[in-house]
Amino acid sequence: MKEIKYPNKLNWPELLKRPEFERNQFTKVVSSILTEVKENGDEALIQFTEKFDGVKLDALLVSQQEVEIANSQVSEELSAAIKLAKANIEKFHEAQNITEPVIQTTKGVSCWRRSVGIEKVGLYIPGGSAPLFSTILSGTGSCPQSASAGRHSWTMVRYPASCVCSWPNPPRCRFSSPVP
Repeated sequence: MKEIKYPNKLNWPELLKRPEFERNQFTKVVSSILTEVKENGDEALIQFTEKFDGVKLDALLVSQQEVEIANSQVSEELSAAIKLAKANIEKFHEAQNITEPVIQTTKGVSCWRRSVGIEKVGLYIPGGSAPLFSTILSGTGSCPQSASAGRHSWTMVRYPASCVCSWPNPPRCRFSSPVP
């Protein structure tokens, strides 16, 4: 990072400009990454994680042993707080499972709302220097509806070395980077 101290006001507009990139070049790079992942799957993801993040992964899925180790590092106080937050979020989302009224707007025309569980859910869990349990819990809050409908495929991704993302009694899910 380049540090600039006490710049002249005349230089402020130039210093505050956002970096620009050629859209076609950006599209070309992203397309090549997507193609590589489609063709080579997890192996491509492992290679890109090493290339872009500087982290060499052996696998993309968190093992049960890694989850257990991470859970053992969570204090009882934090565990209780996470369980309470989870229960509150689930209670809120379960209250949304209501039978919506059917409204006849015109003869022969009925309208209603319908909530449908999502079959596959992908969540990005930002971490930085702190574990964001709220992101995990809130992001998965719709899962009671999905689970009750027999739909419960989740994939959680996070920066590979940013934080320990673990919580008591994890739901059935696939993690896409190991817990450090």
